[in-house]
Amino acid sequence: MNLKTFFQIKENQAMRERYGYWAPKMLAVLIVLLSFSAANAVINPKYEPTLSVRNYTVYPDGTLRIPAPAPGGDRYFLVPVFIYNQFDPAYNPNVGGQFIEPIRSFNFQLTYFTQAMVLDTTPSHGPAVVTIGPGMGNDSLSAIAKNFYIRYSDILAPGDTNPNPYRHIIRVTGASEIPLPLVDEFHPIPGTTHMNSDTTAVLVYIRFKVVINSVQAGLLQLDSSLFNDHYGDSLPNALTYKRGNFGGDPQAKGQGYVSITDQPAFDFRPYSQISTTDNVNFKLLSDLIYDPTILGSGNPQQAIQVRNAIGTTRLTNITVVTNQPWLNVSQSPGGGQHTIFIPRIDYTSSFGSEEKDLWISADGGTLPPGIYFGIVTLTSDGALNSPARILVRLIVRRRPNEPSTGNGTGIRLTLTNSCLPQCSNTITFGTGPGATAGLDPLYGETVFSTNDRLTRDTNVVAGQRCWAYFRPFDLNVDPAFQDPTFLGTDRDIRNENTDTTILYKVIFSAGSGATNCYPVTVCVDPSDFPAGARIIARDTLNGSQFSVDLRNATENGNQRCFVIRDPRITSFVIEYTPGTIGKVPSFVKNGWNLISLPVIPPDLRAKTIFPNSAGNPYEYRADIGWTTPLGGLLEFGRGYMLKYGSTIGNDSIVAGIRTKSIHKVRIDQGWNTIGSISVTTSVAGISFEPLPGNLTIPTQISDVYEFIPARGYRTVAYITPGKGYFVKTDSSGYYDLDFVPNKATVNPSGELMQSLAKVTVRDAGQNAQDLYFGSSNTEVKSTRFELPPYVNGLDARFTSNKGFIEYNQNGYNVAIKSTSYPVAMNFSNVVGQVEVRDLSGNLLGTAVNGGTVVINDANVNQVVITSKATATAVNASGFALEQNYPNPFNPSTSIFYTVPAETNVTLTVYNALGQVVRTLVNGTVASGRHEVRFDASELASGTYMYTLKAGNFTQSARMILSK
Repeated sequence: MNLKTFFQIKENQAMRERYGYWAPKMLAVLIVLLSFSAANAVINPKYEPTLSVRNYTVYPDGTLRIPAPAPGGDRYFLVPVFIYNQFDPAYNPNVGGQFIEPIRSFNFQLTYFTQAMVLDTTPSHGPAVVTIGPGMGNDSLSAIAKNFYIRYSDILAPGDTNPNPYRHIIRVTGASEIPLPLVDEFHPIPGTTHMNSDTTAVLVYIRFKVVINSVQAGLLQLDSSLFNDHYGDSLPNALTYKRGNFGGDPQAKGQGYVSITDQPAFDFRPYSQISTTDNVNFKLLSDLIYDPTILGSGNPQQAIQVRNAIGTTRLTNITVVTNQPWLNVSQSPGGGQHTIFIPRIDYTSSFGSEEKDLWISADGGTLPPGIYFGIVTLTSDGALNSPARILVRLIVRRRPNEPSTGNGTGIRLTLTNSCLPQCSNTITFGTGPGATAGLDPLYGETVFSTNDRLTRDTNVVAGQRCWAYFRPFDLNVDPAFQDPTFLGTDRDIRNENTDTTILYKVIFSAGSGATNCYPVTVCVDPSDFPAGARIIARDTLNGSQFSVDLRNATENGNQRCFVIRDPRITSFVIEYTPGTIGKVPSFVKNGWNLISLPVIPPDLRAKTIFPNSAGNPYEYRADIGWTTPLGGLLEFGRGYMLKYGSTIGNDSIVAGIRTKSIHKVRIDQGWNTIGSISVTTSVAGISFEPLPGNLTIPTQISDVYEFIPARGYRTVAYITPGKGYFVKTDSSGYYDLDFVPNKATVNPSGELMQSLAKVTVRDAGQNAQDLYFGSSNTEVKSTRFELPPYVNGLDARFTSNKGFIEYNQNGYNVAIKSTSYPVAMNFSNVVGQVEVRDLSGNLLGTAVNGGTVVINDANVNQVVITSKATATAVNASGFALEQNYPNPFNPSTSIFYTVPAETNVTLTVYNALGQVVRTLVNGTVASGRHEVRFDASELASGTYMYTLKAGNFTQSARMILSK
């Protein structure tokens, strides 16, 4: 039988028979039930499923509370129809018990009154009888008849002499080829497929719409049901059985009650953790703090309680959502979800407490240090303040630099008195990126106030009245320091780019009114010290009481300590010169590196700082040339050539003291290698001092050069920490360097290089040097182009000025020195063609733009480069027009053309508008290649075209005038 036929039978026969004549049927059923009850001790009944619209495990007191619609809105709600599918695993038809056959069909009838609600038949909402209930799509909240084909009708109740116009009957019919489950799928008896107890599940949901009316409640009553053609009521006791109760117990589960209530509202507790100004936008008062400096610290979390603030109402279908990937919510500590669903929260003080814990947590370990904001949003159908939002602030703290960048905890200073029991305080200082002299929440700095001091001073144990804090030297750097209750901070982290030495002032008490608690022991953990740091503690009376290098203080276990014995001393100063990590950025394997010290290390021995280097470092001073430093000790501010093989290791990392200045590094007249400071600075920071007894201050007569093995020497505008440089002066003296940020310098050499051709000379060892040549109207002193001294490997330079730039010459002589042939010469920005010859005139090769000439003979240590134009367009009959040279030009250039025989020629120059600006040739020209000089002194900068017409040949080209 198909479903259509089945429904036709049920609609036309069974339902009509069951619901047509209620009074006779009721009488007959009562007679049957009374007889059945009397014979119950003999006859074993077969019980059937029962229905209910009331479930005490879900709705306290059985009432379904629905908020009234908001002004101008509608309210829709679902009524669940529960099925009690009873099963007795001990069923024996000869003894007694219960038996449920698989449910493949059902019919039931529900009576309701339209004064408070009507069936929702809005087409856009879909069927009024549905199988998916609330719960974020959670399948456990789906009706168990979700696979059934369902039909329903809604009619005015028939059969009464004086029918109630508000009394309606909903008739529901369902069938499926897949039966409902026999047992509770979620709580079976272990080892069996039987239910553990009677179970309740939602068969279907019926959707209603609230009606605005003076009647604020509605009664729901199930009349009867049919399961697999069996009339359904499992309690055939005539004394308690009433058709419509569907269970027959005194609680009348066949009846439901819908109450239209006021609108509920979200309420959060405790109030000490929540603030709000408009009852919608709440704020979590306690920041969530993720502190990586605390060993084993997990994700921060805060619990609050969610309540319903309006009596006799119920919050339902509560969805809690976060708007940030790092922000989590859960109903238990330690959980983490971005969305959770809470079915309901009843008014706390009415029918039982329904207060719910909501845990808000943050995954701070996934974020870089900073202050972040997120929102937890709670929505509920009908709630007055839905959506309610909770603003959450997350602070992901930074790590100080100490003891090492990236995993620091700061330098911990512990002060302990000598009373019994002893009293100790630990305060922390150091440096860090982005830190200030004010309060830094990212570093966990908190205020030590007069109230904090009063709490310590009033301790019942005099020896426990100790305290310690940092007192800022300048109270104007932060408004928080102006508070009358402010005394200091328990942590003081300063900016890593502060002056070389940082001062921290410590104020302490050994115990209020208890001078006998002296001496006070001050200890630090040396493992907190970064490499190269210097930490000095001195008294603030007159500096004569003590001055202690904490790195070399008295050992006390794993601590380094000093003792303050004078009760007059209640403060001291920490002078901290941070030990920082500098980096040499230019190390390459299997070659020479021009480097300097990026910081001042505690041990200046070259082999200690650069243990993997191959051989000794070399410095260059004009008077003595390349030489090794005396005693193998390196000097901060001087440049060194250092060779490495295939292993560099961690040699590029140098620990020591940062500094922003270099003073009195000895230099000679001529070329010298110089070093950098600990921060990038402009070359404008270079200055010189005269030698003692000499009034002549050296003058810089060269650009500043760096050396890169793969590129050779090149000029720079900024000096980078860890790199070495060459500079030339006109006399001997001292080299100084100070920090000058972002100061632009004029570099005429750089401007000249942009207009010239470039040749990169590279040997087989991949050492290289860039040289520049060609025609230019820019005039720069050739002394600026002089290259520093030869470095092992490759050296290539023009012989006339021993530099890297030559221009406006007929030929360019290049001296090449290399230990690794062949040597390749790659040309770029070339107009026309270049020839490369040795000093005997032998042609070694030609090249155009992008081309390469290779020198294989190691005896060739000097070559001559000449340039000439090359035809850019050649007609089959021998006509040609070539690109002008130079191009771009200022103010003149040459144009070459070729004709195969005597012919009439015109050569015309046009501007960008196509107007003739000059006719260079107009007449008969003999055969051969010709040059025409074009002077554009009177013309404006721009693009021009020139066109050659000779016989039937016409050709044009573009040229650029750049003044």
